Amino acid sequence: MTSVSYRGYGGSSGSPTEFGLMRDDEAAYREIRERGYPSDRIVLMGESLGTAVATAVASVHDAAALVLDSPYSSVADVAATHYWMFPAPWLLLDRYRADLAIRHVHLPLLVIHGDDDWIVPRKLSQRLFNLANEPKTFISVSGAGHVVLGAPGVFQRVRVWIDAWTGVKRDNS
Repeated sequence: MTSVSYRGYGGSSGSPTEFGLMRDDEAAYREIRERGYPSDRIVLMGESLGTAVATAVASVHDAAALVLDSPYSSVADVAATHYWMFPAPWLLLDRYRADLAIRHVHLPLLVIHGDDDWIVPRKLSQRLFNLANEPKTFISVSGAGHVVLGAPGVFQRVRVWIDAWTGVKRDNS
């Protein structure tokens, strides 16, 4: 499993602009392909801010599947939810329009979202999911907040879903 620390996160330098994060994900995808991994063995994953970036990569590259943890339709929609009294969407430089990119994704999609997410309302995740092509699966995690992959039992469910789409057989004995 390969993980990317975006610029400005996880000890990486720089600042997390939309353009920069898209370049980071493109570079990560190219690197993994150059290391010899076939597209049918690559599962693109994003959490929170990274879900729009992963969706953009999935819209132009082949992979086995796309998994999104706590996604949203656009950052403007998130801003409008939290700052409804201001024209927040008009003040944003970076829009992270997952809602536009998802229409071009033709991979199996798994969306997981906590029903008590205080950062990205579940309705924005549901909006993105509704725009997505089939096949798609939505897992709502009861009582969970933002970014739920580490919540009890969630990773196991995600792994089973990924294994089903990639054909991986595990000996669980």
